[in-house]
Amino acid sequence: MNLRKLIIKEITMKKLISALFASLCLVTFQVPAQSADVSFSIGVAGNQGGYHARGTETIADADDVKGNNTATVTSEAGVFEDSHPSIFLEVNIGDNMTVGAEFAMSDIQTPTNTNARLDKLTSNGDGDVTPTQGNNTAKASFSDKNTVYIQARLLGGLYSKIMYHNVNVVTEESLATGGSYPDTTLEGLGIGMGYQHDFDDLGIFVRAEVTASGYEDAKAVNANDVNKVITVDSIYGAEGSIRIGKTF
Repeated sequence: MNLRKLIIKEITMKKLISALFASLCLVTFQVPAQSADVSFSIGVAGNQGGYHARGTETIADADDVKGNNTATVTSEAGVFEDSHPSIFLEVNIGDNMTVGAEFAMSDIQTPTNTNARLDKLTSNGDGDVTPTQGNNTAKASFSDKNTVYIQARLLGGLYSKIMYHNVNVVTEESLATGGSYPDTTLEGLGIGMGYQHDFDDLGIFVRAEVTASGYEDAKAVNANDVNKVITVDSIYGAEGSIRIGKTF
């Protein structure tokens, strides 16, 4: 693991710790300490999600002799789905309030997008020229997705939750024109609803849950050509999950 990834992980962990501490403080102020029973839970989840984003590539014309600062802009939106397992740890304060942290155990991967582009004219020696085709492929992985959340029990087994996400975006492009785009980190917020069934004699619970989240915009500059910039916005995700846990 290189130094850059170690730094990203350290920053991510600091953000998670800060968010979790803030959440604990909020819950502590809401629930009187002398009346709260504290317990701990651990569990696993299987998550299936659908995701949406819009990507825009801007290529500035650095060779424009008229100085018009023209640019070629290509924008496209897309959706994809993927699944991933996760584990979660929780602190339960009383019967109705939970603060938790969840860690994805595998990456969320986008499909591979291939774009054939005619880049150059090549002479065959007889005066004829033919275009040269280059294939550009783009793919990304959402790695090390971590979530902290506050969960509130409602009527019966129903509950609601609010979430903070932090995820690394690892670019996996292959460009015939050369260059690459750096990885980045995104933050997001989400809300969710679910139902929990408790097996009191065993201290085990099963949950069915749906969530919706939105993420901040991302921007990346080509490492070999600063005139090529990609921005990604309108990043949304909706997930459904089945969760099994045990309370101690």
